This record gives sequence, structure tokens and C-alpha cells, in this order.
Amino acid sequence: MEIKVLGGGCHRCKQVYDAFCRIAKETGADAIILKIEDLVEILKYNAPIMPAVIIDEVVATMGRIPSDSEIRELLGKK
Repeated sequence: MEIKVLGGGCHRCKQVYDAFCRIAKETGADAIILKIEDLVEILKYNAPIMPAVIIDEVVATMGRIPSDSEIRELLGKK
């Protein structure tokens, strides 16, 4: 599973990235988690509201910080 957290480096984007990293580690999820801050790369995903989370090239969340339980669901670790 490849997870990309899109954002310009703001505090909320960092929170989302850190939460995915923490929960992936806690649950043992097999995931590669990347933080994408390059605007040209971000525009490729048609996700205009940051932070956005892309999982396996599909927009999963946008414009908010997902809860820990939602992140677990997205990682397939309920």
C-alpha cells in the first residue's frame, strides 16, 4: 500500500502525515507513507483542498485531519 499525504508543509499536513506513520507502526500495516509538498506533484491528484491523503493513487480524504479510527480503517486494520 502506498500512501501520499499532500500538502504545502503546514501544521495540519504534518499532523496527518505523523498520524499515518504512528498508526501504521502501531498496527504493523504494510504501507509506504510519503509526504508530498511539491505543488506540481500535488496538482496531478486533483485534490484542491489540503491536507489530502492518496492511497494507491485514489483520493481517500481531503481538507481535514482523519481520526485515528478512520486511519485504521483506511489501513485495513480495524
